[in-house]
Amino acid sequence: MKRQASYVHHTCFTVSHTSDFFPVILEYALKMLSDGNAYMDDSTSEEMFQQRAEGLASPHREDAVADNLARFELMLNAKEEGRPWCMRAKLDFEAKNKCLRDPVMFRHVEEPHNRTGTKYMAYPTYDFACPIVDAIEGVSHAMRTTEYRDRDDQYAWIARLLGVREVCVVEFARMNFQFTALSKRKLAELADNGFVSGWDDPRFPTVRAVMRRGITLEALREFILSQGASKRITDMEWDKFWATNKKVIDKVCPRFTAVSAEAKTLLTLTGEGCPADGVPEFRTAALHPKHKEVGNKSVPFASRVWLETDDVALCAVGEEVTLMKWGNAVITAIAKEGDFITGVAATLKPDGDVRSTEKKLTWVSDVAGLVPIVIREFDVLITKARLEEGDDIKAVFNQNSIADTRGIAEPAMANVAVGDILQLERRGYCRVDSVAGVGADGKLQPMVLFNIPSGKEKSMSTLSSKITRTDHATLDERRAAATADRIAKTKKSDK
Repeated sequence: MKRQASYVHHTCFTVSHTSDFFPVILEYALKMLSDGNAYMDDSTSEEMFQQRAEGLASPHREDAVADNLARFELMLNAKEEGRPWCMRAKLDFEAKNKCLRDPVMFRHVEEPHNRTGTKYMAYPTYDFACPIVDAIEGVSHAMRTTEYRDRDDQYAWIARLLGVREVCVVEFARMNFQFTALSKRKLAELADNGFVSGWDDPRFPTVRAVMRRGITLEALREFILSQGASKRITDMEWDKFWATNKKVIDKVCPRFTAVSAEAKTLLTLTGEGCPADGVPEFRTAALHPKHKEVGNKSVPFASRVWLETDDVALCAVGEEVTLMKWGNAVITAIAKEGDFITGVAATLKPDGDVRSTEKKLTWVSDVAGLVPIVIREFDVLITKARLEEGDDIKAVFNQNSIADTRGIAEPAMANVAVGDILQLERRGYCRVDSVAGVGADGKLQPMVLFNIPSGKEKSMSTLSSKITRTDHATLDERRAAATADRIAKTKKSDK
């Protein structure tokens, strides 16, 4: 059977599906039956498991070719009497490699196919389809992980029986990550049962998911190439993966400023160079301090600006501080109601030396056009460092793997689009998952930013949403702990 000769080998990157070759695979199945290299078997799964485990021949192994072809036709047409039958390759039922003990090549399946619907009611197994499709498509080297090592002999045997071009198999170790499930079956359990939003959930280890979280194609490619084709199985941490991404995005992503919406304090400024009350001054600033080609933004400077309450709690009256990318100011008053800071006042000091101050404060002007944002951070998806085959993934699913922090960002943030990657000063890198706008309920929905890990195990900011691998407390518990910590810092500052 010279089927492969009618196909032109691909000379460019194309996307193909095994289902594209179902008619050809079907012909090869008939060839195996006709040549006596396969047979039909109605043994139960338990019986077949025992046969292969003990090296026993199926009672149907030597049935007549005509009988096998008739049963195959019944199976293909989903006839009631054909449904129990499957096609098995006649390899070596006593082989030491149990993958050669007459593996199943074709079976009846009730569920419609996602591409061909109900056109077919029986399908080839992965083991049968691979050597055929690889040969037809002109594959020179089939890259397979070491978990398929026992099946490599089967792959070659099927190719020889069918007379198709044999393909060189190159094996490499599977890449594992700590606190991560890579099994499609286990991931499907989470996706199908609503534990996650879908296969592109940012906590998933799929390509769609990590790109939605903020990995770039350039970084993904660089990381994969850096791993090589090692045959050693390792359990990696995610830090190198995200550190590779940081090197790529740091040079090109624009910088913006935001403060917490839930823990912010209003600073009232006076002094030389201070904008008039209610009349902000707009100044042009670079989006990236080192790469001017990234562009510029318009920044409002006003007499009233918002600061992080956590930052203010560490300041003292009379202290000289630096307002980042503005200049120095001297704290003149800190207003409180009990233990809570309600406001702060300062006088600008135009001749101040930014190198002489200990505290550098992030700020955004209290003006119209501030953008409401949500910074969404993600913890690991499972609480077990290494998932074993028998583990129930739902039992080790991390129930508290998402934390949101609300903020307000400078007006220039209104110009970013979904998919843009940016850096929030002192908070780290983020990918825009959705922009601010009016929702279906008529209310303003904030911009949602996914925090992109930097490859470091430390918090990216002073925000109360810090997540670590061992912190599985509820979000409310985290916030309560953060509030207590902030109060303690304020009391310490008072002393």
